[in-house]
Amino acid sequence: MQGSTNTSHHSLLDLLIGEHFYIFHGASLLSKTDDVAYGAKLKIERAKQHVNDLNREMEAFMAQKPFRLIARQDPKSATRTISIKTYCPIPEQISLILGDAIHNMRSALDLLIFSMIGHLVTNPDGLYFPIAKSYDRLKGTLESRQIKLAGENVVAEIEALEPYPGGCEELWELQWLDVNDKHKIIIPVGMVPHLAASDINKIDSSIRIFGTKETFIVPIQPEIFIIQLGGNRAARRAIVPFAKETEFQPTFILCFGESQPFQFQPILPTLHRLIRRVERAIEKIVGAYNH
Repeated sequence: MQGSTNTSHHSLLDLLIGEHFYIFHGASLLSKTDDVAYGAKLKIERAKQHVNDLNREMEAFMAQKPFRLIARQDPKSATRTISIKTYCPIPEQISLILGDAIHNMRSALDLLIFSMIGHLVTNPDGLYFPIAKSYDRLKGTLESRQIKLAGENVVAEIEALEPYPGGCEELWELQWLDVNDKHKIIIPVGMVPHLAASDINKIDSSIRIFGTKETFIVPIQPEIFIIQLGGNRAARRAIVPFAKETEFQPTFILCFGESQPFQFQPILPTLHRLIRRVERAIEKIVGAYNH
C-alpha cells in the first residue's frame, strides 16, 4: 500500500541506523535526507579537520626553527654574506594532509551536483561540478554533462560563479591543484614574507641598506644567499672569520611553491579562504536549486 512502511525490505544496517540510514548507489554514498547539500557539507567539514591537523603539523615543524639567517665573514675572499639556511626538510606529512584538504574541497562541489541530478543523467559516472579553462568550455560542459537538469537557476548560478581563469581564479586554481596532486605531491616551501632594509640593518649595523623590502623564498636546497658584500684586499687581514646565526631572525612561513597554483601564497590563510569560497558557492547553488 502506497505510503506504508514495510521494514521487511530493509537491511539490518538500515534498521540499526534508523531514519538516517545510507543507501549505496554505484560508488556513491547517499544520505536519506532532504538536504541536497548533505554530502557536500560532510566533505567541507572533513576539509576543515584536515586544515586543523595541518595547522598542528606546521606549528610543530616551525617550532624547530628549521629556517635561520646566517651571517659569515670570509677573509680569503674579503666577503661578508647573509644567507637563509634550511636545517631540516619540510615533513612529507604536511604535503599529504594538504592534498587531502584540497581534494575534499573539490569533491564537495562534485557531490553537490551529483546529489541534484545523479539519478537523472544518462552517464552519472561522468558527472562533476564544471570548472573549465574558459567561459566557452564552461558552456560546453554545462551542456554535455546535462547540468541543465538541475534547473535554469542552477545553470545561471554556476555561470555567475565564473569558475574559469579570468573569472573566479580561486575555484580554477583549486581545480588545478587537485588535479596536480593526483600526479605529484604538493611541495610547500619556506618563505620570509617581509625583509625590509631596517631588518638587514639589525642583522649587521655596519651594513647600510635603504629603501628595500623583499620577499625571499627558501628553496629545497640547504641554503640561499640573500646578501653578499665584497671587501678590498687591504682589508682582508682585519677581517675575523666567523659563521653564526644572527640575533635578529625574521618570521618564516610555509607557502605554495613556484609554478604551482597559489604560487608563493601562505598555505593556511589560502586554505581558509578556499573553504569560505566553496561554502559560499554551495550556498548559492543550493539556493538556486530550491528557488
